[in-house]
Amino acid sequence: MIEKGERNVSVGILCKICTALNSTPAEIFKAKEFCREEKSENDKPKDIELSEEMLDKINMKKLGIVIKKNREKAGLSQQKFADANGFNRNEINRIENNRAQPNHDLIMRTCYLLNIDLEQFLEDFK
Repeated sequence: MIEKGERNVSVGILCKICTALNSTPAEIFKAKEFCREEKSENDKPKDIELSEEMLDKINMKKLGIVIKKNREKAGLSQQKFADANGFNRNEINRIENNRAQPNHDLIMRTCYLLNIDLEQFLEDFK
């Protein structure tokens, strides 16, 4: 049903599919809104845990701006980004406009979805 487009894919199912295929969402969908430049094996995102120390370095007011910048750079609407991350669009809008703070899960899913590693994502805070 998923292959025929008759069912929306949850983030959990998407993660399982990506894991089984050793792939990323961008590689699976190949749709314009998910496509990114081809990367070599050395450029693939690293698995980095978001530590308390890293969280302390993040300016939470700037975090929404960074998420929005990366989402727009990937060519994703708030709705497509929210759907792919398992959140609703209003929540993404509140985060991007600094009316709510993202949790660890959203930050990590954002990095995974946009095929960037956490270090690259945090570069905008330096």
